[in-house]
Amino acid sequence: MLLCLSLTEQRQSEIYARLTASGHTLRLSQLQQVLDTLTSDGLVVTRRGWRGAYVHRLAEGEAVEVALN
Repeated sequence: MLLCLSLTEQRQSEIYARLTASGHTLRLSQLQQVLDTLTSDGLVVTRRGWRGAYVHRLAEGEAVEVALN
């Protein structure tokens, strides 16, 4: 999941498209749960973007580096 995120902000639909293109199958509700967990763990930054939609990006720091390794 972390590999489908980037340092630029993405909408959930963009993340979902990257996941499915790489062969992962999951429901949007599952994706939201994973994003919520990763946000709570400090690995993803989530904020309300333009028009009220949430946008997500990969956090920065040692915890993210460890998780990616």
